[in-house]
Amino acid sequence: MPVQRAGGVAGTSTPPTPTLRGLGVDTRSLAVPRRSNRRPRTTVLSCSAVALHAAGHVLTGRTPDVDALAEVVESDPMFVLRVLHLANQLTARGHTADTVPAALTVLGRDRFGWLLGDLRHDAARRPIAGVWRALARGLAAEVLSGGDREAFTAGLLTGLADALGVPVPLVLEVSGVSREMVAAVTTGAGSWARGLHAAIAFERHSSAGARRSGLELVDVYDICQRATSEAKATARALGSR
Repeated sequence: MPVQRAGGVAGTSTPPTPTLRGLGVDTRSLAVPRRSNRRPRTTVLSCSAVALHAAGHVLTGRTPDVDALAEVVESDPMFVLRVLHLANQLTARGHTADTVPAALTVLGRDRFGWLLGDLRHDAARRPIAGVWRALARGLAAEVLSGGDREAFTAGLLTGLADALGVPVPLVLEVSGVSREMVAAVTTGAGSWARGLHAAIAFERHSSAGARRSGLELVDVYDICQRATSEAKATARALGSR
C-alpha cells in the first residue's frame, strides 16, 4: 500500500564470495538461525498471510489488474523478494525484472498463482518486527527519485537486507535484479540513486549525507517522514510491529 507516488547476483569467483546459505539464510525458505547459547533455533521469514490473501483476492478477477496486484505485493518486502526471485529465474538471458510490475508480467497469472499457493503453506500471521523500515526506505527513495519504481525496489531490498542482518549484495543476488541496479546501489550512480541515498541518510540522521544527494533537506525530511508514517500503518495492517 505505497505512499502517494510522484507523477502519478549468482556464481562465485576466486576467492569465493559468501552466499546467503553460508550466512544461514536459505534462499528458498529464507530461514535465518538466531544466535543463542541454547540449542539452535530457526525462524522462517515468511510472507504476510494478509498480503497473500489480498493478492489471492485480486487474482480471482477475470482480468487481474497488474497495478493493483503490484501494490499488494509491494506491501510486504518478503513478498517482493520472492516474486522478483522467481521472475528473474524465468527471464531470458540478458533480461531482468527490476520492479514488481515487470516481474508480474514475466510470471503471468498461472505462475503467480502457483507461487501464491506455495507461499501460503508457511504464511506468517505476524511478519518480522521492524520490516516497516524496509518499506519506508523504498517508498521514500521512489518519491525522492521522482517516482522511479527501480528506486522503490532498491530501497526496499537494501532495507530488507538490514532487517535480516545480511550483506546487501547477497539480497540483491537472490532477487536477481540487473547489474545496473546493483551498480547504482553500490556506487550511487544512476538517475534514481540519489533518492535512495538521501533516504538512507535520513535514517542515519545524517544531514551531510542528505545534502550530498543534491536534494533540499526540507523535502527529504518531509517525504521520509510521510513514507515512515505510511509504512508503519501498512506494517500494522499486516500484523507486524
